[in-house]
Amino acid sequence: MKRLFTPILFFPFLSGCFLYDCGYTRNDDTAIYKTDSSNKMPISYSLKFDTCFPANDAPGTPTVKSIKAKIDEALKETGLFSEVSYGNRDDKGYHIEFTYNDSGFSYDEAYAKAFVYVYTLFMIPIPENYSADMSAIVYLEGKPIWSVAHTEKCRYIVCWYALPAGLVFNYWSVWRSIEYNIVRSTINDFTREHIRRYLDPNFIELTNPEDAGVVISPAERK
Repeated sequence: MKRLFTPILFFPFLSGCFLYDCGYTRNDDTAIYKTDSSNKMPISYSLKFDTCFPANDAPGTPTVKSIKAKIDEALKETGLFSEVSYGNRDDKGYHIEFTYNDSGFSYDEAYAKAFVYVYTLFMIPIPENYSADMSAIVYLEGKPIWSVAHTEKCRYIVCWYALPAGLVFNYWSVWRSIEYNIVRSTINDFTREHIRRYLDPNFIELTNPEDAGVVISPAERK
C-alpha cells in the first residue's frame, strides 16, 4: 500500500504548464543606427523591478538580472550613445528610469484552482493569466521630459502533460521572447523620440529597417 501511494503523492509536483504570450508587443529587433561620434552622448539607466512571483530566480519567471541584461544589450546595440552605464538618476546627465512590473497572478486564486486540478486527478487543465508591463521615463538634468510604455499579456495552461514545456520550452523560448519583445519595443520607441528631439536626420542612418519593424528611418520622416 505504501508503494502505491508514494507515486501518487509526488505526481502533482511533476505537473507542468504551457506558457504563451498574446502578441501585444511586436517581435522586432533593436533598431540599429549609424551616426557620427559627435552625435552621441552618454546615457545612464536604472531599473525598478516588481514581480508577483515569490521566487525571483525560478525557471521560467522574470528576474532582475535577465531584464537588466537585455536593457543594457539593447541600449548599446542602438549605436546612438557614447557610453551606457547602470546607476541612479542624478541632476546632471541623461537618464532612463525603467520600471518592470508583472501582475494578475494571484496565488490565493491559484491555490483554489490547484485544489480543483488535484481533485480531478490532474486531468482538467487550469488556466492562469498575468500581464508584464514595462515603462521608461526619460530624464534630462533631473527633469522628466517624456515616457514610453508597453504591456504584454501572458497565459499559463497548467496540466501534467505540459511538463516538457514547463521544464524547457517556457524558459528557453517563450519567456526569453516575452522579455526581448517588451524591452526592445520600449527602447525602439525611446530611440525614435530621442532622434526626433536631438539628432539631425541627415547625419543618421537606420541600418536594419525591416528587422526593426515599427521604427521609421529618420530619412523617411517629413
